[in-house]
Parts: sequence; structure tokens; C-alpha cells
Amino acid sequence: MCATSISQWRRVLPRCFIDVLNVLHGSRSSRVTELVPLDLEQGLYLVVITNKQSNILEDLETLRLLSKLVPEYTETLDEDDVVLQAFELVNAFDEVISLGHKENISVMQVKQNCDMESHEEKLHKMIILVRQLLRVAGYINWLFSIKLVDRE
Repeated sequence: MCATSISQWRRVLPRCFIDVLNVLHGSRSSRVTELVPLDLEQGLYLVVITNKQSNILEDLETLRLLSKLVPEYTETLDEDDVVLQAFELVNAFDEVISLGHKENISVMQVKQNCDMESHEEKLHKMIILVRQLLRVAGYINWLFSIKLVDRE
């Protein structure tokens, strides 16, 4: 079981920060929770927070997959770009980790799942487009009726 977080570390994590992470993620002591960090670039770390009983090889594979997703959704690996794309990153991470467990999925499948549009969304966009076209058609009819009245 694991959770993910992207943060910028400017210094070594203090003990109280690790304790807060343990409390937030359901563990009461640091003997139970394990942090598995991966340095992405320029002090940007990807951290998997997991319990001691989890399979470390699965955790490292999850970390590698998540680290491949970050450049897919950000142009540069800096804090500002990550913050701008945070919503997309969280959605992509959610595709990889479901209920605390890693899904058997590739980077391309994650991108496809995140880029998919629903039928309802397409229908809603079509309805909006038709309404806009009807407004334009009504406006054009109104203009023609004004010109016909002016000519008479």
C-alpha cells in the first residue's frame, strides 16, 4: 500500500515532518511507515509513502512509473511547472495508484485514460454548439427582417 506526493525539499526533512506524514497516512510511528524518495531533478523529489510490510520492489516500480509521468505532464521539471500541472499530475497518479495499490498500467495507457472524453461530455459540447448556432441564425434572421422593413 502506498501514497504519493511531489514536493520540493530545500533541506533535510526534520523528524517532526516525518511524524506528521506518518499521522496523515494512518501510521502512528516511524517504525511502521517508510519513505521511498527519488530525486527527479533540481531538488525535486518524488516520494512514495508506504508501510514496512509492502514489497519494496513494487514500491520502486511504482516510483519509476510515476517519475516517467512527471515529464509527460510538465514541460520543465521545476516547482512552478509542477504546481501549474498539479491537477493533471494528480489525475495521472490516480490512474497508477488505486486504493493504495499499483495498477498494472503503462505510461501510454495512463495518457490515453486521462485524455479520453466521455460520451456525455461530447454530447454536452454538441448541445452548446447547436445553441450558439441557433443564436447566430436568429440574429441573422433578425438583421434581415430589419433590412426588409427599412426597404419597405
